[in-house]
Amino acid sequence: MIQPPGQPKDPASAGSLAPPRPNLGPEPMGADDSLAQLAISLMLGGVILAALMVLWRRWRAQRIFDRPKPSVDDSSEARLLALRERARTILAARFGPALRARTTEEIAADARVAEALGGDDLARLMGLFRAGDRVLFDRDSGLEPHGDPSSELATWSALLDALSRAR
Repeated sequence: MIQPPGQPKDPASAGSLAPPRPNLGPEPMGADDSLAQLAISLMLGGVILAALMVLWRRWRAQRIFDRPKPSVDDSSEARLLALRERARTILAARFGPALRARTTEEIAADARVAEALGGDDLARLMGLFRAGDRVLFDRDSGLEPHGDPSSELATWSALLDALSRAR
């Protein structure tokens, strides 16, 4: 609606409203309360943060505790394969890392190994390797391994102890 000249303008029809007083922004805190309120706020925030950290650590510990534990294979075949691996490690440390890549027959035919170990120790070591090969490869083929290696485990373990000390 257009107003004739000379008539007062209606503030409702003008389009913009003026606040009743000027906006001064937020009122400052009182000088005596500001430091106490800040300290309380910081303490409350610290307590909440500490509680959240405790809850998070308990949750993590529970998740770790609930994980299934790996089963330990204590069978004679597993111990035999561990001895076989230990023997290969001892020989590789003594005769070089290339020995790890050799087969049982190649190790038996190596003149340096035969000279260093002697006849009896070499024969017992090859017995360990052959028994380990039978367990390892016959298991994969589905065939039954030849005999129970558990009777020889103590002998082979003593041999490996002697070999590791003789380095």
